[in-house]
Amino acid sequence: MTLSIFSSRFCLTVFGILGFTLSSQAAETPQASQLLWYNAPAKNWQEDCLPIGNGHLGCMIYGGVQHEHIQFNEDSLWIGDEQDTGAYQAFGDLKIQFAGQSDASAYRRELDIHKAMHSISYQSGGVNYQRDYFASQPADVLVFRFTASPGAICTRARSRPRATSCPVPGLHLERSR
Repeated sequence: MTLSIFSSRFCLTVFGILGFTLSSQAAETPQASQLLWYNAPAKNWQEDCLPIGNGHLGCMIYGGVQHEHIQFNEDSLWIGDEQDTGAYQAFGDLKIQFAGQSDASAYRRELDIHKAMHSISYQSGGVNYQRDYFASQPADVLVFRFTASPGAICTRARSRPRATSCPVPGLHLERSR
């Protein structure tokens, strides 16, 4: 099995009808004890980043407006052996830059534990931005959905593995350039 971590520049236009919709769940009101929310992006990984995961894949989401930082992990990447209680290591970092989103207002970052959904919403330049993140256990994927109303989202993303060698037999990592 070969896994390539890549670096690319792309401009992504997200249409409201693509991806999943939350309309069937919109009537639900989460209980206060099931909702963690902040009015600013995370600054410290250990104190205010919000996690999502499916038992195999996981990530910590910082929620930056101009620059999003997502630190991701996969459960076989850890230090230690069968006799030692090892520690998980970060697999890599995904950095996403959002063009033209500097003057954000009405910022909200939340983790809805009931829905297992991480969301970020804010306004910038007369546009309402929404980002939704979740981990699917059946599909074994992390899903990131970015929308803007009205308008399009222009991004530049790069991914970089943390490790230079991979402890998983048969797995190959390529460094981004």
